[in-house]
Amino acid sequence: MKKKLFFSVALILLTNAIATAQVGIGTENPQATLDINGNLRIANRGDGENDEKVLTISSNGIVNEKIIKDFTARKFRTNKTIKSGESIIINNPQVFSNSNFNITSTNNCGRNMISSFMSSDGSVVLTGGIARDKSAEYTIEPIKSSESSYSPRIIVTFKNVLGCGGDGNDTQFNFSIKKLNNTEYEITNNGNVTRTYTITWLEI
Repeated sequence: MKKKLFFSVALILLTNAIATAQVGIGTENPQATLDINGNLRIANRGDGENDEKVLTISSNGIVNEKIIKDFTARKFRTNKTIKSGESIIINNPQVFSNSNFNITSTNNCGRNMISSFMSSDGSVVLTGGIARDKSAEYTIEPIKSSESSYSPRIIVTFKNVLGCGGDGNDTQFNFSIKKLNNTEYEITNNGNVTRTYTITWLEI
């Protein structure tokens, strides 16, 4: 009876010690419950279906888990309607120092326009655009020497794009954009009709 009690107590103490101990592989001074200094190989893995989390590694080597749906680039999207010849200021509250962003619009005839830009602090560049079958052309409005401006105004046109009756002639998708500061952009509708724009930023 005493031997059984002794071994039971010893087993409990050993189990507790293992549960609270730090085990090192390839290191004599483990800093975590399991500290591996070397390559890690997992021979058998699942098929990845219905996975909700991924493993990440911090700068000090600690492995953590992160929910997949939160493990995406930050983005911000807004819709704005602008009358012909008018300008509005659009605010991106996410404050992306570097981003790619798109401006899209559609008319009642089902014709689409998309223009893509890259922004880095005060620099903005048009990387491409198309409205139906017409490529974007652009000019840059010079910044006056007396003006403190974040970026020049980029004037985007789509020459000879097919009109849509009462929803716009060949100027319908023309617009200009200027970055005012880290969060604000001024967009001007240079087309002949009111147009709704969707602006989507993706942080890079």
